[in-house]
Amino acid sequence: MDLLRQLRHVRRHWWVALVTVMVALGVSAFLTVRAQPRYEASVTFFVTTPNQGVADAYQGGLFLQQRVKSYADLLTSDRLAQSVVAENPVGLTADEVQRRVSTSTEAGTVLLRASVTDTDQTRALRVTETLSAKFVELVQKVETPPEGKAPLKIEVVSGPRVSSSPVSPQPVRNMTLGGILGLLLGVGLAILRGVADVRLRDAAGLQRA
Repeated sequence: MDLLRQLRHVRRHWWVALVTVMVALGVSAFLTVRAQPRYEASVTFFVTTPNQGVADAYQGGLFLQQRVKSYADLLTSDRLAQSVVAENPVGLTADEVQRRVSTSTEAGTVLLRASVTDTDQTRALRVTETLSAKFVELVQKVETPPEGKAPLKIEVVSGPRVSSSPVSPQPVRNMTLGGILGLLLGVGLAILRGVADVRLRDAAGLQRA
């Protein structure tokens, strides 16, 4: 019965839901138009280690999968960001470079992906190129013992490349989310308005009162 009553409220005050949806769509469109386009440049690394035999390969794979997680943090470190800024000044500070870098790993693999997002397409690519080169150098430096050879090797297997079209804003997604949120809010307001409306509209209501 409560559900039927709520549906009647929505049907009676349908214009509240409609206006709310239109306002939400308008706000979504305004924010989408005002947002600066952002481009993403990416590079993928493959981490390997010398091994002999199947057993060594298995142990080495487990070792590298754990090591890759540490390398993801290294990609967003202060030290690497400062090296990028010192090598290739692009009008960004080390903190700004850090905020633009994100990383991801694939479970069960030794692949590591780094992404740089920027409003300038060319700058995003330049930062990614410098980042990949300096990252390989930094890993070799911190992993190589004073008396020996580095126990692993990092190679770039994909990229650096930059997206030809902006990755954000996404008009379709933004408008869809705006419409859904507006509809939910509009239905809630319509029900609330119906509950708050205590006017007697018919004989049945008068009889119940």
